Amino acid sequence: MKKLVFLSMMAVLFTVSCSKDKKEESGNNNCGSSTAVPSGLQGAWVNGYVNSTQVIDRYNGQYLENTWQSGRYLYMEADGKNATLYTIGGNSSANYATQTKGTVSFEPGSTLQSGTFTFNACSGYYKGYTYSSKIVDRPATAEELKNNLTLHFDYEYDGTWFSLWFVNAPDASPTSFRKSQ
Repeated sequence: MKKLVFLSMMAVLFTVSCSKDKKEESGNNNCGSSTAVPSGLQGAWVNGYVNSTQVIDRYNGQYLENTWQSGRYLYMEADGKNATLYTIGGNSSANYATQTKGTVSFEPGSTLQSGTFTFNACSGYYKGYTYSSKIVDRPATAEELKNNLTLHFDYEYDGTWFSLWFVNAPDASPTSFRKSQ
């Protein structure tokens, strides 16, 4: 079970902030255009959960694992520049963190209530570890910035929840964010 969870975590991107300059992190300074962000969507948004549910084998009573924990942070300035997307996750045996910095560009016709936008990745950093060793600790490559960390979202905003769907998976469940306090 732990190996399955670990392999699942490895499939998720691993990044976290570092003190290096953007040029040093990614070597990619062409991170896409930016557009104005609808006024109600500007600022910091958070999503996540902590679940302390323990998975117990009902046949022998053995503790197997705690369930997954995750969190996301999205920050967008009024001009669409200096955007940040930060993702963390983990369980009792491993953790990961991904920080991506870039710009956001909203498609024409997007409004406060709904639309489509792209998070254009300029730099990223992967960090992942088990409690016994580091698995990855490095900047994202130019190819990863383009293919893995530049993301396209459809969105809806109801005045409380900012819900995002990956454009390539419109039938998937949305990720819902609330305004950061």
